[in-house]
Amino acid sequence: MDRPAWLPSAYADAVADVAGGQVVENHYTELKSMYERTDSGRREMAKDIAALALDGGALIVGIEEDGTGRAIRVRPADLAGFAERLDQAALQRCDPPVQVGIRQLPDPAEPATGVLVVQVPAHPLAPIMVDGRYFGRGERTVRRLADAEVVRLHQNRASYSDRIERVLTAAITDEPWSRLQPLAKEGRLIIVAEPAPVHRTDLMADVYAPNDWWRWQQEAHVGAAQFVQHQDEGSPALAECLCGGLFSPFYRYSGTQPGRQPRGVMITAGPQAPENFDGYLQLDESGALRLAVSKFLRWERNTWVLDWQFVISASVYLIGMFEQVCETSGIRRQLGKGIYMDEVKDVVPHPPKDENRRLAWDLVSSYANQSYQATTRITLPEMTGDLTQAMERLWGPLLRPLGLGDKLRAQRSS
Repeated sequence: MDRPAWLPSAYADAVADVAGGQVVENHYTELKSMYERTDSGRREMAKDIAALALDGGALIVGIEEDGTGRAIRVRPADLAGFAERLDQAALQRCDPPVQVGIRQLPDPAEPATGVLVVQVPAHPLAPIMVDGRYFGRGERTVRRLADAEVVRLHQNRASYSDRIERVLTAAITDEPWSRLQPLAKEGRLIIVAEPAPVHRTDLMADVYAPNDWWRWQQEAHVGAAQFVQHQDEGSPALAECLCGGLFSPFYRYSGTQPGRQPRGVMITAGPQAPENFDGYLQLDESGALRLAVSKFLRWERNTWVLDWQFVISASVYLIGMFEQVCETSGIRRQLGKGIYMDEVKDVVPHPPKDENRRLAWDLVSSYANQSYQATTRITLPEMTGDLTQAMERLWGPLLRPLGLGDKLRAQRSS
């Protein structure tokens, strides 16, 4: 069963939840009152982070617990330099390094103290080593992993990396894709995304089973559009690659229609003849998603021009839709993601503007291949923070040969 970690958003929330008896350590939540400011204290931090990195979870510091793992009181920790020490333990003591998200919840009565919420993503290379040993979590405690467990876990992680490639290949050969405007030189893009790893095939079954499931989809669609807007506002580099503001991949099509498909439910867009439509969104009961769209190429200046900001925005939109799945189901997972685009041989991108605010057609180049394909694993800190690095992994190898430069890589190295 998926049980999300406890993630208080404010100091008052932490106090209220603990006082109400709602907070108990589990496989995804580690509670600590404090760590010593010693080498052994930093080692203990690293071990706790490494253990949580196996499946993902949260380390909450400033909470006193009893012998059964139940929180009994908030015990504000000294915040001075604490986040830096935790970050150093995650990056320097863990092998490979673990990137964590740290949020401080100061005590209003004494702001120098408070609670630290450390979100630890499930690491794609876990298990993680600290001082030559691998660690994981039991129900409530950190434990050292046996050698046989380490071997098995590494084998499983390798299979997860291959899985999204197989999912993308299956989507390209699947029947709905072949009906997506196959005869028009308008481009076809398919994006697949699924929890990494998939733990439950019925994760969203209760949501999609009722006949009014489309109401949830409509609300989730708004949340996904707002997610794109948030990324547009939060990252100057990524903003250059997005359409801007609220975004829907279906805004240029005439109407949508709900329906069912073998693994869940489906939204189709555009002409509703059985043999032809402009786009579709598949929502699988496992939490997996599939978005396919067309009509992002247009004839201009005697050549086909790629609306590259539209396709990148569509890929961010699908991550936003996955966030809605996570909020509804209560899971916190990394995301396996793949993209495939065809009909792109000899197309050129819509160019950026030069220093005179004119379209720089002389700077862009045509694409040499018939199709483009990429896959990646997106971490929890990326999904809840800045997606620039993830989008560079997916789209950077396309933007560079088109003459659009290293827009996303430059932000990463700054």
